[in-house]
Amino acid sequence: MKGNSRKVTVREVARAAGVSPGTVSRVFNARGYLSAEIRRRVIEAARRTGYRFKRRSIAVIVSQNPDFHGYSGESLSAVLEELNRRNFLAEILPIGSLPLLVEHQLSGAVALVLDNGLERIWAENWNLPMVCFQTVSRHRDNIYTVGSDNRQGIHLALNYLREQGHEKIGYVSWYATENFAERDNPDYMLRKELYLDWCGEQLPYTVEAAEELDRALAGGCTAFLVVGESNELQFLHELIRRGLRVPEDISVIAFERSISPLLNPPMTTIGQQFPLLAAAALGMLENLISRREQAHDVRLPYVLNERGSVRRRLPDVDQGSPNLSGPTR
Repeated sequence: MKGNSRKVTVREVARAAGVSPGTVSRVFNARGYLSAEIRRRVIEAARRTGYRFKRRSIAVIVSQNPDFHGYSGESLSAVLEELNRRNFLAEILPIGSLPLLVEHQLSGAVALVLDNGLERIWAENWNLPMVCFQTVSRHRDNIYTVGSDNRQGIHLALNYLREQGHEKIGYVSWYATENFAERDNPDYMLRKELYLDWCGEQLPYTVEAAEELDRALAGGCTAFLVVGESNELQFLHELIRRGLRVPEDISVIAFERSISPLLNPPMTTIGQQFPLLAAAALGMLENLISRREQAHDVRLPYVLNERGSVRRRLPDVDQGSPNLSGPTR
């Protein structure tokens, strides 16, 4: 690759690709019909020669079947807003369509997929800097990560519930779909480990399926931490089926998403700071593209949003198990 001291021209790219300058211009400006092979040759030649595109495009890689009402939607919305603010164009691509990357003029990539593995195949297939959300980095291949500090966030939620008088706190982590990628994500496994460590000698109550909820309730749990940005509605439904009220019978703290303040009652949450994560990711990606300064992984703290789904539990009342026979009138 040629150095950055001289601007590579369209004619040089055309010679490297074995096509005319007009064809290169059509590829760069997405005009007219061109075969996939021609587009690949031109884009590969541009990258090989060090051509600097006037239109900076970033690939935003999402899960094959994203849940846009949960984490995927919250993170994608923040990233798209930040890309627009920084005058980047976005190319949204499901992970199953990665081979199409060779046909696009891209400066870098942001990966929002939560399962690991992409970082291992990225460098050998696509010579582009990449920043991943919530997964692992691979610095030698210009792959970095941004994410939220799970230790701080899990402790923030559990300590808040304890401060409200709840001693037996359950941990809810069931999944809305069987193929939810977060199941194998290291952040999710770490969150469970952090909960178990926090419990110490106290008996933990992990609820990973609806049928496990009754065991936790019978064990005396008066509050639950619902992990993930897409699980609280299913959990609330299970409480309603059992005739339990929030927060009168059971207190709930979940992960923040856009609908959290609109629930009844409004949900108390811990929130990932998606706008700040997006700003950190795009700032890091710009540094990787321009090589202005050394990049580094970023972990940001969660924030607590106090609303109406947690009730202070007084030490001299409600010491038994929650009312499993239905609400008291």
